[in-house]
Amino acid sequence: MYIIIPIGILVLALGGIAYIVGRKLVYLRKLTPEAISNPPPTAATFWEGLFPEVVSLWSKINWREYRIKATTESEKLLRRLRLFFLKIESITHEWSLRLRKSTKKHEEILVQEEEVKLEEAAVPVVPIVDPKEEEQHLIMEIAKDPKDPLLYIRLGDIYLKTGDKENARASFETVLQLDPENWYAKGKLKQLPQKIEKPE
Repeated sequence: MYIIIPIGILVLALGGIAYIVGRKLVYLRKLTPEAISNPPPTAATFWEGLFPEVVSLWSKINWREYRIKATTESEKLLRRLRLFFLKIESITHEWSLRLRKSTKKHEEILVQEEEVKLEEAAVPVVPIVDPKEEEQHLIMEIAKDPKDPLLYIRLGDIYLKTGDKENARASFETVLQLDPENWYAKGKLKQLPQKIEKPE
C-alpha cells in the first residue's frame, strides 16, 4: 500500500513532464538556426549596447580587490572603536572607584560626627559649683522625672567624682534599666569594681 502512493506520484510527474514537452515541441520545430544562434536581448546586452564605454570600464574594475580593501579598512575602524570604548570603560571604572573611596571617606566622617554628637548628648556639660548641691539638685529633678536616664548619668558622674562608687554603680544600673543600650553607662559600670555581697 505504501509503495503504490510514491509510484503514483512518479507516474503523474512523468506524465506532466511529457505533456509540457509535447506542447513546446511545436514551437521548437518552428525555430530557425539563426534564432538559436542570436538569442533575444537581455538587460546586460541592452546596457552594453546603450553605454558600451561605461560597461567596458565597469567590467574592467576588480571588485574583489576593492572588497578586500573595504573589509580591511572596516576591520581597522572596528578595532579603533573597540580601543576607544575600552578607554572609556577604564576611565569610568577609575571614576567609580574614586567616587566609592570618596563616599566611604564621607561616611566615616559622618559616623565620627555622629559619635561626637552622641557623646555630647550623653554627657551634658553643666557647670558644677558644689558636688553636694548638684547632687541635691539632681535628686529633685529625678523626683520630677524619674524616667530620664540622662539625670541618672549626671548623678552617677557626681558620685564618681566624690568617690561614692556604690551610689555611682546604682545610678548607672538604673540608667541601664531605663535604657538597656546606653553605651556610656555600660562603660562606666565596667570601670567600677564588682559589687561585693555582704554575708548575712
